Amino acid sequence: MNTELLSLFQTLAQCAEELKLTVFVVGGFVRDCLLGLRISDADVDVVLEGDTTAYAERLHNALGGEIATHPKFLTKKLHSLEGVAVCEIDIIQARTESYVVPGALPMVRAGTLREDLERRDFSINCLACALELSPALLDGTLRRDQIVGTNQAFSDLKGPLLRVLHEKSFQDDPTRLFRLLRYQSRLGASIETATQRLFESAIEQRVLESISAFRIASELWKILHEKNVVAMWTMLQRYGLLQRRPFRGLATPEFLQGLSVLARKENVSDLEWLCLMSLFIVEADLPDFWQTTNTPKAGKKLVKSSRAAILGDESADLTEELRSVSEIFKQIQ
Repeated sequence: MNTELLSLFQTLAQCAEELKLTVFVVGGFVRDCLLGLRISDADVDVVLEGDTTAYAERLHNALGGEIATHPKFLTKKLHSLEGVAVCEIDIIQARTESYVVPGALPMVRAGTLREDLERRDFSINCLACALELSPALLDGTLRRDQIVGTNQAFSDLKGPLLRVLHEKSFQDDPTRLFRLLRYQSRLGASIETATQRLFESAIEQRVLESISAFRIASELWKILHEKNVVAMWTMLQRYGLLQRRPFRGLATPEFLQGLSVLARKENVSDLEWLCLMSLFIVEADLPDFWQTTNTPKAGKKLVKSSRAAILGDESADLTEELRSVSEIFKQIQ
């Protein structure tokens, strides 16, 4: 058992007990524990019914870090944690969601734990475990009757099988298109037949045009930090999920080749990924791409001087050029 995680969850449970609150860890963390996957540098989502202010403050006092509050979505985020087993903790008031317009951010109101689970993206994420039972969750001894979840969630977890909860899921939140491919590769999961059909139909309906480039960029960042980034990016290209400006330059075989080279390096920095992507972004899209991704001035300067050197010479061996990309990027650090 990961002793650092156990210590963290003991603190989470103790803070809840002191306030006489019933708090649950939910979603992907529970899923990964039940699948026996290695948990490292994870984000943790905890949910309680009712106001989260007192619990968030108690955790802040116990763990440090900083609190960001998002009242519109009934969430608080404890981040910038040091010496803690996870990067950040989302503290969520149990809620329901409704989408007035496809692709828009949801309208949120307080709800029950069961309603909170039913708003999620895929069935295998509709799982919750009370914090006082977290030691059993972490060591694999938790019984099924101790987990809150739907029968569909437990059934699909055996595959694992990715299944959306309703037919409008991808229209409501098109970022789920990216998450489906990310989970498929990371979990070695299959896609349920109707979900595959809905996925392909949503792409044909160009649902990604209903969301901002910033939200797409956020999903791409998550994929870039995955172990199977090359396989995932190959699927993004296969299904045409990179045709939206300013990302269309990332849909080329040349970019995939560059990605494959840089992905061999351990601990690739965000700045390195930014510079690599900028080399392949269509020139007319660069200003929008840089604005969307907050590319620093030094990165822009290096990219402008490097584009001609790497991409302008048709005789250049792209693989060999990009083998030294990390050395080039040191100039902007």
